[in-house]
Amino acid sequence: LKEAEGQHLKIENIAETVFKKLGLKEADYARNPGDPEWPEPENEKAIRDFLKIRILHDLRRGWRFNTPNMEQCALLEIKYDQLEEFAAKDSMYEQDVLLSKLSHEARYNVLRNILNYFRTSYAFDYYMLEEDKVKILEERLKQRLDSKKEWSLDADETLTAPSVMVYQSPGKTNKRTFTESIGPTSSLGKYLKSHFSQNGLEVMKGQALSGYIAELCLILKKKYLTETEVKGEKGSVKGFRLRVENVIWQLGDGQQVITDEVRIHSTKGNFRVLPNNYFKRFYQQDFRKFDKSFVASEHTGQIGTQQRIDREKYFREGSISALFCSPTMELGIDISNLNIVHMRNVPPNPANYTQRSGRAGRSGQTAVVFTYCSYSSPHDRHYFKNAIKMVAGEVKAPRIDLINEELIVTHLNAYILTQLKLTDISKSAEDFIDITDKTNLPIKQEIRDYIIDQQENYSQEWANGFRMVIDTLIPELEKTGWFNNDWLKARCDEFYHKLDQAFVRWRRLFRAASTMIENGTITMNDPTIAASSYEANEANAE
Repeated sequence: LKEAEGQHLKIENIAETVFKKLGLKEADYARNPGDPEWPEPENEKAIRDFLKIRILHDLRRGWRFNTPNMEQCALLEIKYDQLEEFAAKDSMYEQDVLLSKLSHEARYNVLRNILNYFRTSYAFDYYMLEEDKVKILEERLKQRLDSKKEWSLDADETLTAPSVMVYQSPGKTNKRTFTESIGPTSSLGKYLKSHFSQNGLEVMKGQALSGYIAELCLILKKKYLTETEVKGEKGSVKGFRLRVENVIWQLGDGQQVITDEVRIHSTKGNFRVLPNNYFKRFYQQDFRKFDKSFVASEHTGQIGTQQRIDREKYFREGSISALFCSPTMELGIDISNLNIVHMRNVPPNPANYTQRSGRAGRSGQTAVVFTYCSYSSPHDRHYFKNAIKMVAGEVKAPRIDLINEELIVTHLNAYILTQLKLTDISKSAEDFIDITDKTNLPIKQEIRDYIIDQQENYSQEWANGFRMVIDTLIPELEKTGWFNNDWLKARCDEFYHKLDQAFVRWRRLFRAASTMIENGTITMNDPTIAASSYEANEANAE
């Protein structure tokens, strides 16, 4: 933006400009890079389209508060082509009961806030994101760009068509149509009602306000909105989207953040949002001065074991600069050259804090540990004011109530399983369950017969053997009132029944997954459904 003519960019040139500024090589993004002397034009077209999609997504409302976007830092201002001139054309507003009463400046402010509401609701009219083209675009980006590299869609990411703003509800629509309300009870409806009140006009409500919003959209349709038909179970209604060719990305002044007056209502008069100076300075760095790309990866229980091992290896080598971790990193992972730990919230207790912070500086080097305290969390706010209680707090030894009925039963069941010596059982529920009988999903007949036989003949031996295992706890257990020899024998006698009951939830999930797969297969094999359709893609994902 600093170098662009007039310090602004539009949809026609913004992706190309960003692509050139990034200086990416084809190997940085392409699934199948061409020869450096003979690059593949379609790969470059795909990365420009990918950047354009990301840029449009960034115009939405929904950024995280701890990573504000450039608008919140006053580095970027979004404007609309010729909106000041459009607002000053009095003849267009002669029949408008509200806008005809406003000055040019006040009218411009109202129109800008309305267009901002469309923009931040991701209600764009852009040919690449039309309902019948968005899936084709998604397939092309996934074919041309490498999901293992940073400049691509994620492997499981899907693109959706933009929302349509409606002032009347169409009822339930098809899965590919997303609507948002600009009706009387929406944020926009309330915003307009407040302006009626502020200007001494009768406040419109219900159908009257819906009609007014419809007329207002038709005025804006002359340059900024497009009209489309939205079909639902209640019939067809008119919907509107913002024409993206009229959006202007303008260099911000570094001081003024435009307030979202439609969604934010203040009783403090001239409410002003100040730019986030920390991120303002951070974004203004020239990252080209660094000698490497900063790559971050996930390290949680949701990824496979081998993938976690690979990421720890790459992290040690430095090809991955940062790991975003769940408490998996607490549990004995040793990366000796780790020198920074950032906790996104205050841990539950000093023991957790010690475990997490202790990942850094394990080779004796200087390390930095810092913790983000969320204002919305009473726990975080407490330790922000009393940091020493967490940072230098007493780490208490874990306490386990050994005289706990559920704990004793769990260990008894484990003891019985060891006595049964079921050598064919590994770690899968399928080792126990007969999945060929999809109706009942019973425990396999040979396992059932064997366990019942052992239970009838050896349950007393199990009880006696387990009593020896917990011998040191017997005096305390006998004081509980529930533990005695009869209780122990009864638990052994019901072992098979409890084992069978333990699979109830698994059976429910298995049946649901089987039904989903069957329905998806029917859809994929249906000759009347196109292979590239939304239904086919959804069925394939299932």
